Amino acid sequence: MTQRSPVKINVQKQLWAEAMSHCMNPECRKELMRIGTNVGQMAHIVPDAEGGDVSFENLLLLCLECHKLIDDKRTEDTVSTLKQWKMERNNFIRHNFSKQYQSFSQLKEVVVPILERNYQIFKGYGPINQDLRDSERHNLWLRFEPEIISNNAKLEIILLKNKTLLHRNYHNIVEMFVSHIREFVETRDKLTPRINLFPKELLSIFEIEEAISDKPVPNVAALQNFISHL
Repeated sequence: MTQRSPVKINVQKQLWAEAMSHCMNPECRKELMRIGTNVGQMAHIVPDAEGGDVSFENLLLLCLECHKLIDDKRTEDTVSTLKQWKMERNNFIRHNFSKQYQSFSQLKEVVVPILERNYQIFKGYGPINQDLRDSERHNLWLRFEPEIISNNAKLEIILLKNKTLLHRNYHNIVEMFVSHIREFVETRDKLTPRINLFPKELLSIFEIEEAISDKPVPNVAALQNFISHL
């Protein structure tokens, strides 16, 4: 039996950013993250047996049920159906998050919960240095990374659409954040130092850092035990 080609890590990240942690079937949209564990499955549009590759363009994220439904009932129309799902889901996401807000306070109300969630995950499990990549902390970080990627995809759309609500002196910080997001997704195949780090000034713009600094950081061992129990 011919072994399937592995899906590159950066392609997996692109798929999570595209799906924003939900099944790409427009009639399903089931949440694919559960307690730091992703339950999404990568499905081929053109099947591997028919020469389909493992590129971003030929894959999409589905829940277990939708993936099984597709694999069990493939017809000559399945490829076009999956391409349509991918297009419809992307259009839905763009429409849903490309809202133009009328004030900074409205923008802040939407952005702060997403930034806070990412910040808490990073504080609890984010990589401290390269020596810890094989540690328990890093393994937990990998569980939560798809959630951060999905949240970043939302933030990119929201902030770029509403950049005019920020003082022009802050526009470069948004651009730095967008560069960070794209590098985070596209360069994860190699253990190379990041060039575009997360700009912490973004937290200050939305008055997050001080408000969140006193919150307890999730206990790594406790969460690991909980995940193991599940």
